[in-house]
Amino acid sequence: MLMRLMLLLLLIGCAETPLPAQPEAVMVEPQKPILPDELAEIRQARSHLRPVGEDILPIVTKEYNTRVGKREWVFWAERCAERSDLFEEASELLLYDVAFIAGFAMIESGGCQMGVVGSSGERGMMQIYKRPPRKRLARIAELRGKEVKEVDWKEDPMDNLLAGLLLLGAFEEQLASRPHGILAYNMGAAGEKRAMRKAGWSKAPWPSVATLMPHLRYDRKAKPRVYVQRVLAAGAIMKRTLGGQVVEKVDSLTRRDIPGFDPADDGDVVLAAYQPLP
Repeated sequence: MLMRLMLLLLLIGCAETPLPAQPEAVMVEPQKPILPDELAEIRQARSHLRPVGEDILPIVTKEYNTRVGKREWVFWAERCAERSDLFEEASELLLYDVAFIAGFAMIESGGCQMGVVGSSGERGMMQIYKRPPRKRLARIAELRGKEVKEVDWKEDPMDNLLAGLLLLGAFEEQLASRPHGILAYNMGAAGEKRAMRKAGWSKAPWPSVATLMPHLRYDRKAKPRVYVQRVLAAGAIMKRTLGGQVVEKVDSLTRRDIPGFDPADDGDVVLAAYQPLP
């Protein structure tokens, strides 16, 4: 009897003894990687470029509404959206906005078509008209982790896309301007400077593209007068398409509606995956 009583008291004591407190789980946020030097350099260089001028917004809005009304560009945008993985990869490599890249390719090739060959032999989505210089080919090879001899700007969509974006970047750097870089993609930097000299501007600072437009060519063979607003309007359409928004006419577009409007904002989405710049 005494043994049973002692066993009972022992069991009661064990039941009342609290278990040692367990340490609370601490959630450790994974450390973001350090921004690669080449992306930091691109970001820094773009911050010095002249952004698109506010004076072009009414012109871009008109172009946007005209193209949305005709619906052809809406079809092009849907076709481009099917290749969004290409544009996302290019954005990660060169920091241009995804919708800006897609809009550019949409204008150049009538809906991001790799098989398009222009009247002067331009090839691919970005309508590259001649073999890129070796330095540019080497940069494409470096970005893609392959040999220079393996770069195929005529047939490989990503090689073609990067060739076009690197060419745009070279024009932007030469003219220190996003809108003038876009215009130079269509008519060449030398051609653009000739047009500006003819219109009365012999040196920088250059006029805004909107101011220069009336002095630019517009005929059956070349249409630089409408090129910049078409690229920007296409970017706005692609931004809505990729974002799952309805593409319809608007009263006015703002700079926030147009991807690539300010080159200082290039890479905001991509850079969010890295540690903040100092």
